[in-house]
Amino acid sequence: MHYSGCLPSFMTSRDPLPRVSITTEPDPPRSATSSTTPIEKHPVSATLTPSPGAGWGKVICKGRTLSVTFGTPSTRHENMSDGSASKLEDLRKLMREEPEPLDYYIVPSEDAHQSEYVAAPDKRREYLSNFSGSAGVAIISLTEAHLFVDSRYWVQAKREIDPNWILHKVGFEGEKNWLDWIRDVSNRNSMWGVDSRLISYRTASRLVTALSQRHSKLRFPRLNLVDASRPDRPVKPNNPIFVHDVKYTGQTAAEKIHLIREWIRSQRPPSEDVLPTIEITTDDDNSSKPTEPVPEPNGSLFPRGTVISALDNIAWLLNLRGSDVPFNPVFYAYLVVTLDEVILFIEPGKTGAAVEEYLQELNVTVKGYNDLWTYLRKGDIKGKMLLDPQIPYAVALMLASSRYTVLPYNKITDLKAIKNETEMEGLRAAYLRDGGAYVRWLAWLEEKIKKREPVTEWGAAQKLTEYRTYTDNFMGLAYENISCTGANAALPHYTPSRSDSSLIDTTTPYLNDSGGQYLDGTCDTTRTVHFGTPTQEQKDAFTRVLQGHIAIDSAIFPSGVTGIKLDALARNALWQDQMDYGVRTSYRALSRHSLTSILLNSMALDTVSARSLMWVSPRF
Repeated sequence: MHYSGCLPSFMTSRDPLPRVSITTEPDPPRSATSSTTPIEKHPVSATLTPSPGAGWGKVICKGRTLSVTFGTPSTRHENMSDGSASKLEDLRKLMREEPEPLDYYIVPSEDAHQSEYVAAPDKRREYLSNFSGSAGVAIISLTEAHLFVDSRYWVQAKREIDPNWILHKVGFEGEKNWLDWIRDVSNRNSMWGVDSRLISYRTASRLVTALSQRHSKLRFPRLNLVDASRPDRPVKPNNPIFVHDVKYTGQTAAEKIHLIREWIRSQRPPSEDVLPTIEITTDDDNSSKPTEPVPEPNGSLFPRGTVISALDNIAWLLNLRGSDVPFNPVFYAYLVVTLDEVILFIEPGKTGAAVEEYLQELNVTVKGYNDLWTYLRKGDIKGKMLLDPQIPYAVALMLASSRYTVLPYNKITDLKAIKNETEMEGLRAAYLRDGGAYVRWLAWLEEKIKKREPVTEWGAAQKLTEYRTYTDNFMGLAYENISCTGANAALPHYTPSRSDSSLIDTTTPYLNDSGGQYLDGTCDTTRTVHFGTPTQEQKDAFTRVLQGHIAIDSAIFPSGVTGIKLDALARNALWQDQMDYGVRTSYRALSRHSLTSILLNSMALDTVSARSLMWVSPRF
C-alpha cells in the first residue's frame, strides 16, 4: 500500500416574530456503484441504536453506555421520486398569500444561530432542492427556482437537484453570486422575503444595499414559509445538556465570564463626547482596560452587555455540552452577558438537577428559549449591547439601531483560538487514541484489499467508526465520514450511502477524511492511499499538491498578510502542469477543501484526488 500524510506546522420557526419590514429606495462522470459489504464483527461488540435527535444514539462499547453522542447518519434524500415541484408550489402559494405578496423568497443554509452544520428541522434548503451540501443559497420566484453553490459543490449539486432548479456555479466563467444576481434581476417595487433569523447582520446589510440599488423592498414574514409549507418537518431536538468537567477545559465558566465582562468594559468610547451614531468600532490593543466600572455621565452611550447566538460559543463560555446538532457537542440556546447578569435562554427540560445547580452557582438566570425576543424588545437594558457581524439579523431588528453596536469581530472566537495547557494536552491524548483506531482500521482495510475481498466506501467508513467506538472518552463522530475512491474523491464533502457506494480498488486513490469527538478533544484526519501502483499521472498530480504545501509551509511573510496574498505560492506548482483548484487558498481551504477539488477542475486530470493532510480542530 502506498501511504502518505503530513502534519502541518427565535424562536422555533413556527413561532411568529413581530412583523418588521424594510423598504429600500434610491462534470466528471459518476463512478460505478456496487452492492455494499457488511461490516465484519470485531471481538469487542459495539451496538449502534438510532435515536431521533441524538445522532447515532447510544453507543455501547467496552461495557460502557454513552448517554449522548454527536455523530449522525446522512439525512440526504437518496431517491426523490416526486421531485421538488410540489414543494415549490406549496411555498409559492404562501408567498402569494402574504399581506404584501412576495416575488422572491430567499432560503439560506444556516439555522437561527448561523450554524454551518444544522439539525434536520433546519435543513430547509435541502428539503426544497434535495441538495445536501453544507453551503448554498436557494432563491425561489413565482416561476423559477435558483440554487447558488461554490466550486466545492458544482458536481454534487448537479447530481442531486432535479430539472425544476436552475444551478448557478458561482465562480465559473463569470457566474455571479446570489447577491450580485439579485442586483441584476430586481426591479422597482419587487418584493423580497427572508427569515431574519436565518441571515446574519453582515449578509443582511449587503442584501439591503443590493436591493436599494434597484429600489426594491425587503420583508420578513412572521413565519418561516418553508416550515409553514412543510407538513412533515422533523421535530426540533431537545436533548439534555451536561457540564463539561474543568479537567477537560482547564478554565472555569466563572473565569471565562469574567473575561467577557472585562472585554465589555474595555469597549468604552474614548471620550464622553462621542456621538451615539457610531456603530462600528475596533478593538484598540493599546487602550486601557479597567477592571472596575467607571462612573458614566451618559450611560446610554456605553456598552453594558453582549448577545451571544453562536452555539459553540455558548457551550464554550458556560462549559456545557449537548447533542442537538449532528457532529457538534452543542445545544440550542441564546446567551446574554451584561455587567450585572448572565441570562441563558433555553428550552425547559434540557437542564437536569445537576445542571440547574451548576448554573445557580454561576449566578446564571435561566429563561425560555423564545423569551429572548421579548427581552430584547422590552427588556430593561441599560446602555448598548455589543453584537458581532454574524449575529442573526433578527437580534438587531429587535434591539433597534440606537441600542446596539456591531463590532468587526467576535471576542469569544478570539478567546477560544488560544488553547490553554489542559486543552492542548487533551488534544494530544485524544489524537493518540484516535490515531490508534485509525491505524488499526488501515491495517484491516489493506488486508481486505490484498485478499481481494470487496469493500465499499460505505463499508470502510462504517468499519472505521466501529474501531473508534472502542476508544476511551469517545462521544461520536466529528463529522460524517468522507470515504471516497476515484472520481468521488474529487467532491470535497462526498459521503457514501449504503445504497450508492463505489468499491475500493487497486487502480485509483482512496481518500478518507474523518475524525472522532472525545471528551478531551476533537480529531480530524485526512489520508490518501493507493492499494496498487499509482499511474505516472497520479504521481505527478500528487507531487504538485505536496509542492504547494511545502511552498506555503516554508513561506516567510510579514505579520498581517492574508491568505489571498499567498494564494499564488500554493498554486504555482499546479499551474506549471495546467492544474488548479476552485476554492480560495486559506487554512481551512488547504485543510479540507482545495486539495480534493484540484483535480476536479484540473485541465490535466479530473478523475482522482490528490489530497493528503492531517488536520486537527478541537471542538469539544
